Amino acid sequence: MQTLTKWFGLILLLAVLGGLVLWAVTDSQQTQTSGEDTNTLQVATTLPPYATFIERIGGERVDVQTMVPADQSPHAYEPTSQQLQRVVGTDVYFSTGTQIIFEEQWLADILENAGDPQVIDTAEGVALLEKDHDHSHEASQDENHTHDHSGEGEEHKNRDHDTEAKDKHHDSHSEEKHDQHDHSEKHADSHAENHEENTEGGHEQNKDTSFDPHVWTSPERALKIAENIKQGLVEADPEYQSTYEENYAELRDDLDELDRRAQDLNRSLFVVDHPAWGYFAEDYGVEQVAIEEEGKQPSPQRLQTVISRAREEEVSHVIHDPQVNRRAAEAVANELSNVEIVTLRPNGKDYIETLSQFLNALESS
Repeated sequence: MQTLTKWFGLILLLAVLGGLVLWAVTDSQQTQTSGEDTNTLQVATTLPPYATFIERIGGERVDVQTMVPADQSPHAYEPTSQQLQRVVGTDVYFSTGTQIIFEEQWLADILENAGDPQVIDTAEGVALLEKDHDHSHEASQDENHTHDHSGEGEEHKNRDHDTEAKDKHHDSHSEEKHDQHDHSEKHADSHAENHEENTEGGHEQNKDTSFDPHVWTSPERALKIAENIKQGLVEADPEYQSTYEENYAELRDDLDELDRRAQDLNRSLFVVDHPAWGYFAEDYGVEQVAIEEEGKQPSPQRLQTVISRAREEEVSHVIHDPQVNRRAAEAVANELSNVEIVTLRPNGKDYIETLSQFLNALESS
């Protein structure tokens, strides 16, 4: 009996010791995991396409918070208290640099709440288009209708302008690398003058911002945005420069392919319900014909004009932005033969797929 008691005591002691060892190992692993999470670069940005670029370049080294969800408009969205809490301790904020209303109204507060992180202007070196020069022209049945190009008062016929713009774009690609494109110096200077950050990292509120914010919709300019993001990550986290360089090279290959396809387009125009593709139109020499008028549903006259232009150019797709009412796109499509409505979210997170589908629509139009 005494021997049995000794054995029982020994077994109990071993069980207790085993439990202590297991607890120590588990606690050590949790501490290590916590340390790894702490070492991850905490990053925030405004829009989903930028988050995509950051995640592609940063990989597992970054934890990204996106302030404006893909199904919300950056012109009206207000960050939630949970979002403001999640950005506390952010190391780097990648801004769009386009004076987009959300950043004009909220960026200073976000940065203060986050603890004044480093701010990277992803539009650095990217020429911005003024809103009256986003290629969402007033559609006109008059073959000789003109528009003001770059605010310089230079008039072109639509066909002449499209041809010249496309030729100019092809020439620039054959002579220079992507990061050396010669965009309009006037717009670049305008961006430099109007995009100075204040000491709090924000801008003065300006609801009537003069720039088209959809700069990422052009693969050509997306290449520069991605380069700025890569450089920002390297500056913030130089120990992992080689990782960022390698990941950026892979993303650049994908963007180069989109850029190549865009250069090869053989279209003079495309039809959209919301004019979010002005940078694409500008960079690749095509005309964006928008159905809506200054953010409002089109008049009957406008609808007829767009329908006539689309029929004349044998357009087979109308690009619909799900953030706007679908009725206008349907009104145009219903008046044309074999026209498909393609729903694309310009500010969605799956950038490569969105641009690929957009190009598919234009290539088959």
